[in-house]
Amino acid sequence: MGTNLELFFPKNKNTGGHSKVVIENVTPINIQKRSNEGFSIKIIEKEVLKFLRNKKERDSKETEKRIIATNREKEINNHVLRAPEAEFQNTLLRIIHQYNIPLINIESWIKKILAENEKGNSLGTQSQINNILRGVESCNEAVNFLEKEMKSEHKDENTWIATNDQFDARYKVDLLTAVEGEDGFIKVLNLIQVKSSINEEKIENITKTHQGYLDALPQLIGILNKKEAAKLAEKETGSEIIDIDRNTEKIKQLTLLESVLDEYIKTKNPEDANANDFYQSFKNKGGVLNPFVFKTMLQSLIEKNKNSKDKSDNKNEKIEKHLKETVDEIKPTNEESFAFHRQHHVHTIANSEKIVSVVMLGGEKISEIELKHPYNNRENNN
Repeated sequence: MGTNLELFFPKNKNTGGHSKVVIENVTPINIQKRSNEGFSIKIIEKEVLKFLRNKKERDSKETEKRIIATNREKEINNHVLRAPEAEFQNTLLRIIHQYNIPLINIESWIKKILAENEKGNSLGTQSQINNILRGVESCNEAVNFLEKEMKSEHKDENTWIATNDQFDARYKVDLLTAVEGEDGFIKVLNLIQVKSSINEEKIENITKTHQGYLDALPQLIGILNKKEAAKLAEKETGSEIIDIDRNTEKIKQLTLLESVLDEYIKTKNPEDANANDFYQSFKNKGGVLNPFVFKTMLQSLIEKNKNSKDKSDNKNEKIEKHLKETVDEIKPTNEESFAFHRQHHVHTIANSEKIVSVVMLGGEKISEIELKHPYNNRENNN
């Protein structure tokens, strides 16, 4: 059962993170059902107390930011602040679905836990949790429907239903469902938002949010590629003895890069030197390095040469300086970015053949719209 799909999204600065790519795996819901015999209220208590801690920590951090934003007349994106609620809702959904615990039992236990731990604020928190429980109820109805649908329509294929807390909080995705092909890649990936009430405007907004995330994937993957390429370049241009995992083609490309760089430095006027021009020279000589690898390996080689060449060679220094200053002008295409990404990541949302935005009203599908894939489909990018 393939639940190792990688999802990509940037940490939002409003939540204290940095603008970098994060990878999250999905958490399955429709695994083998468990017996509720001996199910303890302690399990619910643990999750309620965790939710209260996370909410308190989130609120204390965000209060000052909200005041600053208000003073500057800036808006705070409430969706990215919903992480504690999303995590708690998804946890309760898995408990209710997998253990077949009636929602009314969960609600009763939570009231008791809040009365013991929240004291004066228990009523306010209970109201908030009641809203979360309504979401759990709607999602559970959706999961029950989706299980039957997939069992009927894809009985000979691997399918799964899953949640992702960050996807839920940021991109209006309560559930993800997937149909896998024989090779383990995703044939159809559904991004599902479940509502207890809906109208056309909300549907349009949900679909737009799902599409917006896909549209941002090339940029997000490019950021990830840059980090991975730097690690690869450090390994490939290191001074250590070549190890067994470096094949003949890698050695050939590294040797060619060093040779073309030496020739470029000898024959080029410093004022005409730039990384784009040098990259073309490298490709004209048979170079096939992906732009991400090329850029970082070039920077590493220049740094290496800096420590070994005659410091008095002013021409060399100028050319190498110009190459380093212009290296970011080499812009990989979306296809080149995806090709590099696929060397390191197999089961990702980008490799999904078809991605669909689904809106459900409890256990009923209201809207199904196939989204524009940022890389067309997997076959076109082999």
